[in-house]
Amino acid sequence: MNKKYLVALFLFLIIGLFMISEDKHEAPSKPMVKIGVIAPLTGDVSYLGELYVKAVKLAVSEAENKNLKYDYELTIEDDALETKKTALAYNKLVHVDKVNALISFTAGSGNVVSPLTQMDQIPHFGITSDPIVAKGEYNFVHWTQPDKEAIEFVKEANRRGIKNIAVVALKHPGAYAIMNALKAEIKNSDLKITSLDYVIPGTRDFKTIILKAEEKNPDAYFLQFYPPEINVAYKQLRELGINAQVTGMEILAILSDEDKKLFEGAWNVDSAEASEEFKKLYKEKTGNNVGIGTPNAFDAVNILIKANEEIGDGFKIPNPKNIAYYISNLKNYDSVLGNISIDENSIFQSQAVVKEIKDGKYN
Repeated sequence: MNKKYLVALFLFLIIGLFMISEDKHEAPSKPMVKIGVIAPLTGDVSYLGELYVKAVKLAVSEAENKNLKYDYELTIEDDALETKKTALAYNKLVHVDKVNALISFTAGSGNVVSPLTQMDQIPHFGITSDPIVAKGEYNFVHWTQPDKEAIEFVKEANRRGIKNIAVVALKHPGAYAIMNALKAEIKNSDLKITSLDYVIPGTRDFKTIILKAEEKNPDAYFLQFYPPEINVAYKQLRELGINAQVTGMEILAILSDEDKKLFEGAWNVDSAEASEEFKKLYKEKTGNNVGIGTPNAFDAVNILIKANEEIGDGFKIPNPKNIAYYISNLKNYDSVLGNISIDENSIFQSQAVVKEIKDGKYN
C-alpha cells in the first residue's frame, strides 16, 4: 500500500471522527406535546369547523416563533357534530395517537368527550356554552356562559320594547343550557315566554309550531338551533307573513356569510368579541374573518402551551394532573378576548355582547 493512499485514508478517518463528534454535540430534539382537536369538518356546519381548525393551527404556528421547551403538534379529527363520530374521534386521538390534551367544539361534542377525558386524565377544553362540559378535574370551558348572555338579552329586549317572545329551540345540550339561563333571568323582568317548543335535528316543517305560537301574539321569535334548521324556520316565518323580530343567543354567528344576508335586521346576544389585533392577525394569516369559537380555540391552545412551558422541565412531558391544576388556578390571563380568569366551576368567564345584522354584515 503506497504512502499517499495511507495518508488519504488517515485524513478520511480523522474527518469522519470529527463529524461524528460534532453530531453528538447537536442539541437533542425537544419532547413533543400532542394536542388533539375534534371539529366538524364535514356536514352542515363544516365551514365553522374549517375556521376553528385554522385558529388552532395559527396558535401553534405563532408558538414556533418562540424559544420554547417543547414542540407542539396538532392531531385533528372530524366528527361532523355527530355524537357517534365524536366518540370514534376521541378513541383514535387518545388511544391511538396518544394526545396529551384535547379541545372539543360545541356542547354536543363536549358532553361526549368530558366524561372520557376525566376518566383518562386528559386535560380538555370545551368550546361550548354548556357548563356541564366543565365537570371534573380535567375539564375546562372557555366560552361566554349563558347566564351572562341572558342578562344582556333581557336588557336588549327591554331596550327594544319586546315584552313577549316565542321560543323554538333544538333538543341539544347547548340549547338546554341557554334556555335554563334565560328562564332564570326573566323571572325578575317583564319579559315573558309565551310559547316554548323543542324540535329534533332534521326538522323541516316549522309552520305548525309558528301558527300555534302566533295565537299568543309574540313580539319576537327566539330561534335557537343550527343551520340548516334555522334557515328553514326563518324562511317559513316570513312566508307566513310574520314580520316579528328574530333573535336568539349565538345563532347569527353560526350562519355562513352568505346566509347572514338573508337575516337582515335579526339580532342576538353573542359570546365575547375578539380583539382587533387578533382579527387582523387571523385575517392576515388565514385569509378569513374570525368565526364563532375561533378566538376561544386560539386561546385554548395557548393556555395549554403556557401550562406545559411553565410546569415542564423540557426533558419530559408534564404530568396531566399538574397541567390540570395549573389551568384550574389561572387568573388574569391576557387572552385575545381580553383579560380572563377561570372560576370555581372551571369556566373561563368573558363578557357577552349584543350584535345585529345590518346591510348583510354582522356587527
